[in-house]
Amino acid sequence: MKLEGFKEKTVNNILNAIEASKKKPFANLLTALGIPLLSSVKAQKLTNFYPDLTSFLNAVEMVLSETQTTLLQDQAKLPEVQNNE
Repeated sequence: MKLEGFKEKTVNNILNAIEASKKKPFANLLTALGIPLLSSVKAQKLTNFYPDLTSFLNAVEMVLSETQTTLLQDQAKLPEVQNNE
């Protein structure tokens, strides 16, 4: 693979580093995301329920969808505010 401005050895080092990173525990990725209040211990516990990125993202998507539904239902219950311009 050739990348403009990079020598072959640098490109190989980058590709090797990417491949090596795929073998690290999923908890390391969660910790590296820098999510507030998510310690490495909590990240490790999360991997017991969500062992990979796909299952984790599916759970996040489900929670966001449920939250959106709840917010829309709550919004529908609010009285309309008239704009008197």
